[in-house]
Amino acid sequence: GCSNLDIVGDYDCNVACVARDVDDMNENQITDELVGFKPTEDETDSITAFLLDQIKETDNIYQVNISSGDFQEVEIGPFVGCTLYTATESVTDGRFPVLEEYIFQEGSGMADEFTKIVRNPSQESFKTCKVSCTRK
Repeated sequence: GCSNLDIVGDYDCNVACVARDVDDMNENQITDELVGFKPTEDETDSITAFLLDQIKETDNIYQVNISSGDFQEVEIGPFVGCTLYTATESVTDGRFPVLEEYIFQEGSGMADEFTKIVRNPSQESFKTCKVSCTRK
């Protein structure tokens, strides 16, 4: 299991995505075309314990701050088994909703790496990614 795994920390990530393309003339306008891409800017994922009101560390809820160039995203969710399940709380590209799973390897102590699966199931803002991350 992963009950003694410490996932808090900063990770460097490689990203591969498929998403609806954006209009060349208006980047706020999403088209019907799909595009496969790997962002040129490095992505950093910073995981911290999420503490608010009645939510304590023992509840195993975490916040992930994601940055890649001008792109910023905040996700929040519970760590269950060896997977952190998050929903996007805010994102600069405005593509909602986004569900993400951070899959860690079984173990204890400090987590070294994870694979993140990104899914935006809406037709208009469709996006799916595989993100491979290693601890800084």
